[in-house]
Amino acid sequence: MSSLIKRKRGDDYSIFLWVSDGGEESLDVVNTSAVLSVSSEKEPVAPVTYVFQITGEIYGETSDGIYEFPFTSSEADNLGKFYYDVSYTDAGGKTRTTNEGTIIFSQDIGK
Repeated sequence: MSSLIKRKRGDDYSIFLWVSDGGEESLDVVNTSAVLSVSSEKEPVAPVTYVFQITGEIYGETSDGIYEFPFTSSEADNLGKFYYDVSYTDAGGKTRTTNEGTIIFSQDIGK
């Protein structure tokens, strides 16, 4: 699932992302993990230099398939266009990319 996330620089509220099977079914999040990786390159080559990475926290009911990615002030202190994806690891240790897209941090007047 590809999407655009827009934020103001310095806004350190969490991002909530739904992990699915690529359709309309939520993935089971019991005993799983998810990492949001952000890069300045759309298709980076190894070794990848990340702008930041955030380990997700399961949010709400496990059947909902929602992860919360809490931002720190350092992670929120970016300006520009970046690319992200979410690496989901299931209970059996299998990994898949469940979400990807663009994240844009724009300047606001109060900063």
